[in-house]
Amino acid sequence: MIEMRVAEIEYVAAQVKRFRFVRPDGGRVPNFSAGSHVVVTMRDGDRTRRNPYSLMGSLADNQGYEISVLKVPDSRGGSRFMHDCVSVGDLIGVTVPVNLFPIDFRARKYIFAAGGIGITPFIPMLEQVAAMGREFELH
Repeated sequence: MIEMRVAEIEYVAAQVKRFRFVRPDGGRVPNFSAGSHVVVTMRDGDRTRRNPYSLMGSLADNQGYEISVLKVPDSRGGSRFMHDCVSVGDLIGVTVPVNLFPIDFRARKYIFAAGGIGITPFIPMLEQVAAMGREFELH
């Protein structure tokens, strides 16, 4: 677990906020690969919530992590907490990145299909595939 500071919060769609986390000491964050996620720990009174979120920032950015969070109407608390209780400057626990959704580098062409918030893991994937000079489609 890494203690991170919320550096930026921005609405990117009607019920979607982008959060940027940086280390409080200004240090570098561990690298991540396309498709990775982190688990964010939220302290909500006497309750602790842990939710995974796909990393969506640039693979070259070693100064912080970016996630987007959809505020779900029937949320069990995680997305509502992130939207209603987290502010710039807050400290929050974030795990090191884990990748359970890696790119298969054997492909010659990639087809990405996603909707809504599901596009977030594809943002670094598109960056990586383009840097490799591979053909891709986004639907």
